[in-house]
Amino acid sequence: MRTYLHFDFEGTIHSVVRVNAPAGAGMMLASRAGLSVAEAEGVKLKGDETDVERVRALAKTHMVSPPVVRPTPARKRY
Repeated sequence: MRTYLHFDFEGTIHSVVRVNAPAGAGMMLASRAGLSVAEAEGVKLKGDETDVERVRALAKTHMVSPPVVRPTPARKRY
């Protein structure tokens, strides 16, 4: 099972999507304007109805951290 998070620029989670896909399956999720999608790593869910409350708690108590970016100088384009 793969878990995807729809989140805004502040890291607030708006929705959680679980997909049961075979290994190596490629997919793309569409999101509303202003939201991004990322796969959540290390989310331990069983995939049954008992996970509903755990997913709600995840969205309320967690946020998506901004990626660590190493600033590097880049040549300006004219």
